[in-house]
Amino acid sequence: MFSVKKILIGAGIAISLIATANPASAHTSVTSTSPSAGSTTPGGLIDIKVTFSDDVIQMPGTSKVIIKSSAGTSISPACVVIKKNTISTSAYFPSADTYQVIWRTVSQDGHSLTNHFEFEVSKPAAKVTKTLRCDNGTTTETDTLTVAKPDTTKLAQDVQNNDSRNTTYLYIGAGALAVVLIGVLLALPRRKASK
Repeated sequence: MFSVKKILIGAGIAISLIATANPASAHTSVTSTSPSAGSTTPGGLIDIKVTFSDDVIQMPGTSKVIIKSSAGTSISPACVVIKKNTISTSAYFPSADTYQVIWRTVSQDGHSLTNHFEFEVSKPAAKVTKTLRCDNGTTTETDTLTVAKPDTTKLAQDVQNNDSRNTTYLYIGAGALAVVLIGVLLALPRRKASK
């Protein structure tokens, strides 16, 4: 038969293992893209959107979108807009080709997310001159749009600070649990040894 002490020790070990398990086991994932991966659309000004299962960090420089043609030529998108669980931008696609959209963002738990998807432009765009406006108030022609370079040093520091803060909370929680278990074990009446 199991003693109460053995049961409590076993429960304490199990809870400690669960509490100190990696909290990143449930990562934020992509739920959809626009255009859809593998889809075909006519050329011109196209809105690019990546939607995630959870919110992403809404700080300047945490998200970036790069667009490349099949030949590796860069297509410059407008400023990246971050709203709750989406990152979006627009770009001018002048010719029929297969384009790759490479994106990067940071989830609320501080993990960097990077991936890509491809879609096809079926026919060249009509010659259109449009101006896109970024949140910072600057305007740029569609054929010379540029992506602002993020401050990757600050981003790395923010992610590191967030990770160390999460680790600290785990250690505090595990320590508090250990104190409670020790207190329970000490409070239990001791059995006298059988003679």
